[in-house]
Amino acid sequence: MSAEEELLLARSFALEFGKNAIVGPQGNISQTRPEFVVLANGLMIAIEAKGLLDSEYTRGHWLAAQLVGHNYWVSPLDTTDQDLKRVENAIKKKIQQISAAGFGIIVFTQYTAWPPADMTADLIRRMVLEPSTYGIDDPHAVLAIGYVHDRLIQGVWFNPHAAERCCIEPALRERLRKALKDSFYPRPDGVFFDEAMDEESHRAMLDKMHDRH
Repeated sequence: MSAEEELLLARSFALEFGKNAIVGPQGNISQTRPEFVVLANGLMIAIEAKGLLDSEYTRGHWLAAQLVGHNYWVSPLDTTDQDLKRVENAIKKKIQQISAAGFGIIVFTQYTAWPPADMTADLIRRMVLEPSTYGIDDPHAVLAIGYVHDRLIQGVWFNPHAAERCCIEPALRERLRKALKDSFYPRPDGVFFDEAMDEESHRAMLDKMHDRH
């Protein structure tokens, strides 16, 4: 996540919870630290950011294309599975870091076009709501993940069990979701995901995203 986006994120939480509720990184610089901590209802909620850039494979092809005067390249391989695995691994690593320090929210920003946003949204939903499928046991399940692609907020999913374990009441959960949503631009097509969607509604929203592409 860029410095500008981090500032916008902190600003949005400050507007929602008050400027004194935002605590900057603490501890040694060599330690893993969240971007900031939000003090709300007597709780300390870490806000962690994770950005996904193009893979080395993709960057190599872009560079090769630019060297011969092209501004595009076509891959002979379907790397969708590899790209989704990169997303999964990046999020799992961040979940492990945040669960070791307590609990918090991950803001996952995808700067690359691969995998497509609808596939990433589907993966993140499953990782939040079905953590054991990805080798994450319930005590270490992340509180929530917000997904940003192309500077647009795609959705925010809370894990209900983690929210209950962390004493996050519904009103506080929605204030946290609002702060995340207000940090970024909304999608022009109105698409926004959350954990309350049933499978049918979720699939319909994915289809709407896919049709836009």
